[in-house]
Amino acid sequence: MKIKKKLLRKGYISKRILPRNFTPEDFHLFKDEITKKINNSYVTKHNKILSYNNSLFNRFGKEILTDHTKMGKISLERKIKLFIKKNNLSSLEKINIDKASWVIDEKSNRFFHWYTDTLSRIYNIIDLTNEYPVLISDSLLENNYIKNSLDSLKINYLAYDLNKLLNIETLLIASHTAPTGNYNKELVEIMSKKLSGEYSNNILKNKSENIWISRNNGSYRRIINENELSKILKKFNFEIYFPENHDFEFNQKIFSKAKIIGGLHGAGLTNMMFMKKGGKIIEIRRKDDSSNNCYFSLASDLEHKYYYINALSENEDLFLSDCYLDPEELENLFNKIIN
Repeated sequence: MKIKKKLLRKGYISKRILPRNFTPEDFHLFKDEITKKINNSYVTKHNKILSYNNSLFNRFGKEILTDHTKMGKISLERKIKLFIKKNNLSSLEKINIDKASWVIDEKSNRFFHWYTDTLSRIYNIIDLTNEYPVLISDSLLENNYIKNSLDSLKINYLAYDLNKLLNIETLLIASHTAPTGNYNKELVEIMSKKLSGEYSNNILKNKSENIWISRNNGSYRRIINENELSKILKKFNFEIYFPENHDFEFNQKIFSKAKIIGGLHGAGLTNMMFMKKGGKIIEIRRKDDSSNNCYFSLASDLEHKYYYINALSENEDLFLSDCYLDPEELENLFNKIIN
């Protein structure tokens, strides 16, 4: 097979559906995400590549192809610094690999980025992976959701030790399919359909179709008055749920059945990937946060109905800060969207 650079999917302008409860005074929160350019995606073929600790090198030990091993394109200055850095690879134990594919970047170990960035890159080259298995480190495979999502999608992969030097004769590299926080709609729709299954009622007996994803077991970005909200959640038949307490298969079943999922901005909302098209997503955002729109965009591409409430952040750090959610606002929204 002769591949130097092959176009996999053509770029396009993504047009997002505004939130179902959008109000004009919040236009500034979404204005930069209403339309977004999604670039072409490619697979490229490279010969005689070395890999160590999730980086790629030429045969002289110079780090290369950093646009594909980092989150996205990096500055020329940083590329030069990485390239001229002295890397002593000769002392490492070497493993020879004939053919493989590369899809990993520096955040592939994180739940959201695995599903929306890395898995998209994998699925974009799925027809090539039987001949060129995807390289997945042992450390990544320790994450239950990574191994099981690969198995669920029937991806052919090759496990390896990060501490050993891979000497790869022929490496296919899948480009990023979209800037992180954005998606190739066709790809995420296909993956969502394959990841959402059909389960008998007996398997999920007594489980609600309304799921509230709690972050209160974490150390940051929590709703500080979630206990106060519990009466309202119970009134509208929401189950307060901690996805991190369950394995991939159970979460897959829970969210495949869900009709509504809600919660504070965070990785748990990525589980909308398992939902059937047309579900309702309620994201609790921090007031004036116009930067974190990845779940708004994902809900739009998956054709879910997206709703939001602006909560009060405890400080100006809109990534780490806890927040307060007005119970009345939550109840008013539930009254409008829950039949």
